[in-house]
Amino acid sequence: KLRMRKCIESIIGQSFQNWELLLVDDGNDADYIAFAAEYTQKDGRIQVLHQEHSGVSFARNNGLKAAKGNYICFIDSDDFVDGTYLQRLYEAIQGCDLAICAVAEQFYPTFEGWVDKHIFWSRPTHYNGLQYINFCHNKLYKKEIIANNNLTFDVGVKLGEDALFLDKYFDYCQSIRCVPEFLYHYVPDAASAVHRFRPEFWQWEKVLIEKQWARFHTYNLREWQEQAMLSWLYRKFKYALYYYLEKDTDKKHAKEIIKDIRNHPLFNELKRCSLKKTNN
Repeated sequence: KLRMRKCIESIIGQSFQNWELLLVDDGNDADYIAFAAEYTQKDGRIQVLHQEHSGVSFARNNGLKAAKGNYICFIDSDDFVDGTYLQRLYEAIQGCDLAICAVAEQFYPTFEGWVDKHIFWSRPTHYNGLQYINFCHNKLYKKEIIANNNLTFDVGVKLGEDALFLDKYFDYCQSIRCVPEFLYHYVPDAASAVHRFRPEFWQWEKVLIEKQWARFHTYNLREWQEQAMLSWLYRKFKYALYYYLEKDTDKKHAKEIIKDIRNHPLFNELKRCSLKKTNN
């Protein structure tokens, strides 16, 4: 409750005051429901939406359906935001399709400036970090883009749902504005889904790898940018392999997944590049 209270208070204290806050109750107990209701009685801009426990993607989708504003942002109840979070992102998105800020605590910086999609996808050394393509929280979105194109979070995915949603949203982005301030405060949770072993991890992760690799090859990359993407690809496959080697207690299953990883076309692309460099 203390974390959630800090989160809500950080929104109430925003310098930008023309907002609505939708608290999605994902099947919490009565104490949490009563706690959230306290805020609806204090501030008419706050509403509580109730659902049976269905997960974060259902919760966000319900929030998207109920939202009345022209812009959307997502904030996890464990996290909190700087007092100028909404103001800076609102100013930044004017004339653009997406605004991005830096994430504190984890030190994921952003490069300041306005970029069109050609520049964004041609510079993976700048823009393929977690804060750009994986986090949905440090961003302000246009509601019309989401509504007009029926964009939703994939309820069948338990890890990487943020990145999949972003990938769909990027289809409709012509320009993006980045601000360097660390306005979103990410508070790690040791009990979160990120830290639990998921046998389906590779099924979700390979989709992301394929989509993000394709995104950053929308346009021809210069040699050093291509090298950066190969380095990114190496880290992705290395993590996937170690994920099953270290965490999967079903060794037969781990062996099958590792074989599938090694047979992936992009894994073979990585091997070919390594062989080419060795031969040279």
